[in-house]
Amino acid sequence: MPILILASSDPSPGTAPDGLSPEAMLTGPKGTLPLRSGRCMAAELIARIRSSERFADPVLLGPRSWYAGKVDCEIVHVAGPLIDTLRQMMQVVQERIPDGQPFAVTPCDILPSADDWRQVMDNEYAPHSDAMFWWQLVQGERATMGAGAWKPAYRLPAGPSQPHLSLYPGHLVIARAGALRFPLMNRLLELAYWYRNRVLNKRYVGITCGALSTLMGQDLRNLARWQLPLLTVTVPFYGLRGFFRYRRGTATLRDVEHFLAIAFLHRRFHHAAGGRPVVIAISSLLSLAKDIDTQAELDEVESIGS
Repeated sequence: MPILILASSDPSPGTAPDGLSPEAMLTGPKGTLPLRSGRCMAAELIARIRSSERFADPVLLGPRSWYAGKVDCEIVHVAGPLIDTLRQMMQVVQERIPDGQPFAVTPCDILPSADDWRQVMDNEYAPHSDAMFWWQLVQGERATMGAGAWKPAYRLPAGPSQPHLSLYPGHLVIARAGALRFPLMNRLLELAYWYRNRVLNKRYVGITCGALSTLMGQDLRNLARWQLPLLTVTVPFYGLRGFFRYRRGTATLRDVEHFLAIAFLHRRFHHAAGGRPVVIAISSLLSLAKDIDTQAELDEVESIGS
């Protein structure tokens, strides 16, 4: 399966989370940070992905001047904020990968072992390999997150009448290009990244307001294709409904899947894959949730090794 590694660096980093000082956060191009292995972080990730034997040779999206000579895979040059990297990713996918073929995307600042990559592909993705969009939330308690215990977790059940679980966002996405509304998906991902460390209320308001112009633009394009312009209403509506359900403790992972299908997928794919075109798997692989944001997290990964 093709895999793209997002390895640029936003010149305007997000707000430091509550309880951490800005000085505790890693800044700049994290993928270039040297590790004890002798490789930079991105090169170490590439080596582990190759060792898993589950992917085609990785393609890295980032500034060529940063990574030339540091990584031994293809580099697609892109610099600037996250949205520029996402747009470049869209271009690479549309030019190189057939619409129906799945492809994987991951950031450069996670370091799962080769065995973890094998497990997530064989045990967690494979049962849902017909999905149009696949992602994972990682089950774990704060005490199991080590130096990443500050990261926000979400308490959600998989479905109605099931127990609530403590879930952390994972960092591997697998999708099919032909099914995706790339401009809207990229904008929502950019906003989710920007507001990732904010409290839930601010996250919802910021993401919704920031997405309105993109929603209206997508609806104008839909209208030109003689499709009803519904996104400007349906995406905020289902987002608001999900927000209040989450606050009441009644939201489920199936609700999140339904929202992502409406927001990310073209309408003709809303009932694909047996009526579940978006799948959020529950993973036990903590390494997929441990993106390396602080010096303490980097030190912890270095002490554990591969």
